[in-house]
Amino acid sequence: MRAMVVDMSKSLSVLLSQHLASHQVKTITHTNGHVALDMLKQASCDLVVVAMHLDDMDGIEFVSKMRELDQHNRTHVVMLTTTENSEALADALRAGVNEIFQKDRVNHLLEHITNWSQNSKLHSTEGNILYVEDNHATALVVSEQLKRIGYSVEHVTRGNRALELYEVNQYDLLLVDYILEGGISGLDVIQEVRAKQAHSFETPILVLSGIDDEHVQRGEL
Repeated sequence: MRAMVVDMSKSLSVLLSQHLASHQVKTITHTNGHVALDMLKQASCDLVVVAMHLDDMDGIEFVSKMRELDQHNRTHVVMLTTTENSEALADALRAGVNEIFQKDRVNHLLEHITNWSQNSKLHSTEGNILYVEDNHATALVVSEQLKRIGYSVEHVTRGNRALELYEVNQYDLLLVDYILEGGISGLDVIQEVRAKQAHSFETPILVLSGIDDEHVQRGEL
């Protein structure tokens, strides 16, 4: 799972990142709302923790713009605030905030993150997978197994087609056969995808290989 923390307090961001890491949640932090929004346009995120006041924009405005992104309609959003103004808190909820915590009650926030992480893992068998495999029999078996446990699978046999789909769609996982027929190998696909990933949020790639190659085993892709 992946999370983003958008807050001007570096010490709080570090604390939240460490707590999320203890629950196997990869976290990236930002102080600038516009930069954070640009990153969210490029990658999906399961949890966003945002302050009500940022250095360049209002936290409520940030959430409103984030909710306009199709991939973040269901992202869990937590807002941190120092205000108890009921009207401002109501505006935040209307904008799409799921939970609001006072900054001086960090222990309550950490407890909420723990509960969210545990609940998310219970319902984590979903997501979009791009599966690149030129053996039709293998692809059929693997695809059916993945679909049976809740994943959406898009199967292609050629590397060039995989790269075309990656350009226009968002995937939670790439499942790639190391050896493919045609001009573009599985290794070529992996290297092209990695070259396009300029941000810290990277699409996980699982490589399938039946060859004894130390570079593959060490993940030097």
